[in-house]
Amino acid sequence: MLYDEFDRLESESAPAERRPAHAVQRSTPILHNEAVFMHLPPSALLASDLFQAVYARKRPVVSRLPLASTDSARTMLYSGERLDQFDLDVLLACMESSAHTGRRTGTCVGMMTGGIARAMKRPDDRATRRKTALSLQRMACGLLEVSNGRLHYTLRIINRLLLDSTQDRCVVEFSPQVFAALRSLPDMRSFTRSRFALRARSLERWLHGMVYVSSEMCIPFDQLGPLSGGCAGSRTALHATVRQLCTAGALPVQGEDEAGIVISRG
Repeated sequence: MLYDEFDRLESESAPAERRPAHAVQRSTPILHNEAVFMHLPPSALLASDLFQAVYARKRPVVSRLPLASTDSARTMLYSGERLDQFDLDVLLACMESSAHTGRRTGTCVGMMTGGIARAMKRPDDRATRRKTALSLQRMACGLLEVSNGRLHYTLRIINRLLLDSTQDRCVVEFSPQVFAALRSLPDMRSFTRSRFALRARSLERWLHGMVYVSSEMCIPFDQLGPLSGGCAGSRTALHATVRQLCTAGALPVQGEDEAGIVISRG
């Protein structure tokens, strides 16, 4: 019996590769603080430079690039081809068109790339379908690391992607965290439609998304550059863009003080 007890203790303390096949590691439930931390706020996507305020022609490949964000409780690192407002257009259009033309099971949806193009108010031609497919690949390959100093987790914007180049069809499985973050917006459909009603100008669309995640905020001038991925431009250009968006009804009431641009939904 002594030898039997010794064998049991040795088996439990042995590395996984040395344990017998019948030694199964039991899973444990996700703790409340872990679940809360893994809930991604929409500000991580819309009020950061994950999607730069630009429609890029050249995209550098980065490794663990620190991202600027309005969320001071978390730090984010991004690895992969840099993402821009076109990629955000594609992501939002996928979620929008999936509600109408796709076959969705949970966070997985099948759709035509031409349907994504039409949802973005862009021409349904070969060039747009190719750009859309490349964007989906970027989001499926990029890696986002989120940390609060104690907890760390990694995710992709798109978990799995299937592309059919013959049929111009795709199957997209969204990251559950990204899917839930966008669905948690007050009125995602209204947000998406008002975004695509804007001109395809990157700064306008980035600002529109930035302010949508909060009912009231002050965007400091010295943070606009980092938050936009270095694409905010001059103060004069920024003020002009804000005024245009307010006139078009795409932004709530705004004012300015010495600290920055104040936006309030009243």
